[in-house]
Amino acid sequence: MSKVSQILVFGLLFAILIPTVAAQQDDAGPTFLVAGVDLNGEGYPVTRVNLADGSENTLVTFASRPVCTPSVFQNGTGLIYEMVEAQPPENVYRVNTQTGVRETLNAVEALNCPVVSPAGDKIAWLRNNPDSQTLVITDMQGVVLMELITHPNIYDVEWSPGGSALIYNVTSDESPFPALYSIPVEIGAEPRAFWSRYLGLADEYEWIPDGSGVLVAYHTEDNAALTVLSTDCVIGLGPACETEPLATFSGEDSLDLLGDYSPIVQETVIGVQSEDLEGNLITDLWVIDLLGIAPARQLTNTPDITETDAYWASNGLALYFIGSQFDAEAGTLVGGIYSIPADGSAPASLRFISPVFSPGAILWVYE
Repeated sequence: MSKVSQILVFGLLFAILIPTVAAQQDDAGPTFLVAGVDLNGEGYPVTRVNLADGSENTLVTFASRPVCTPSVFQNGTGLIYEMVEAQPPENVYRVNTQTGVRETLNAVEALNCPVVSPAGDKIAWLRNNPDSQTLVITDMQGVVLMELITHPNIYDVEWSPGGSALIYNVTSDESPFPALYSIPVEIGAEPRAFWSRYLGLADEYEWIPDGSGVLVAYHTEDNAALTVLSTDCVIGLGPACETEPLATFSGEDSLDLLGDYSPIVQETVIGVQSEDLEGNLITDLWVIDLLGIAPARQLTNTPDITETDAYWASNGLALYFIGSQFDAEAGTLVGGIYSIPADGSAPASLRFISPVFSPGAILWVYE
């Protein structure tokens, strides 16, 4: 499930009263910038949650959920939020994440799904045409700088860590299976295909933070699998990308890339959704060795909690994740923030839950 889908799930929540659980005072944690849902039906807030003292500070609340995951500036001081079911230019906002002040990007017309560049000086957007989409680059005020490529359907645009290229996937009526492409951020640039159907059905992908490659979750006829594609084959002039699975799971499982890596970028944490013998969907976190040396390691075993996002602490000792529990009586999902030792030596513990705010996605972490 993508991070956008995670946020959409929380749109089904209705009011429910939950006791507030304060964070452990002797166990300091980071401050999270989190998107979620107001449990009293007041909209979709962006909130700072301080695990050190258990406090929460809602910066801004939007009337509707985001079209795509809000995009945060590299230093965490701002984000861009595009609302569902509103007409541009009023539906695209730039928010100061220190003060909560928001402003409309008035220069933006018919551009969707903003993704801020690593340097914080450009935004990649999609323009919806009558029968196609165009990948557009603007400055930070939404003024168009260049148009890179037009295709019937373009999805999930990501900047390379250095900001020199973009990756994305495309489909068409003639070819409904996602094909992955990269393209330099230059006028007149040509796209480079780095994943096609014969390698498997690509489900999700993300850049590894150190720029060493792209992590891909995919399905074959037999398995769900993970692989790392080198930067050279993705955006360089090297040979075509080949797959060497890091880990494989049942073909019935769904793999969710969480963008969560150990401090030295040797391991990553993913969500694995499987089905138990009674047909219930179970989600747990697994640790994956990016070098493919150590086997995949299950980190959580929480059948009653659905893990949807995670963050590996900068000291490498703990992981934090958003987990949701279903309240059968109220018929709703309610999210909280949990922590667990990175080595799995102790079970997960609840660190934050609120009577008014249900976390859905981690946007940024301040440590």
